[in-house]
Amino acid sequence: AAKPPHQLGEFVAFDVADFERQLPEHTLPADPIVTDGGLDEARQAGTLLVEANEALDAGNATRALELADKAESLNPGFYRNAMLKGRALSALDRTKEAASSFREALDRHPAFRAERDEIESWLKETEASP
Repeated sequence: AAKPPHQLGEFVAFDVADFERQLPEHTLPADPIVTDGGLDEARQAGTLLVEANEALDAGNATRALELADKAESLNPGFYRNAMLKGRALSALDRTKEAASSFREALDRHPAFRAERDEIESWLKETEASP
């Protein structure tokens, strides 16, 4: 059984015939992200993405872009960073850069089909812009 947080903690093996009997020789250590600060940085990046979406909804695309860049520095390679950056760039009429960010978001393998479809739609709109 994996221990918290998010099943990233130590994986404790046990005997399926006797759930009370642990098997320490088969126990696996926690994911390094738990101890190296990566999980905290990913959480901070998530908070920044929420703030960036709020800034974008409030019409402050410049602030949203700044926050998306900060999120990328904390949690590099996450598709939502690039997706939000593309939306902010699009709002700033920087269409070529926005299209590049949307392509990057797609290359980073969005977790949900609905998000992939949304990014593809934004990319088409951006590429259709003069």
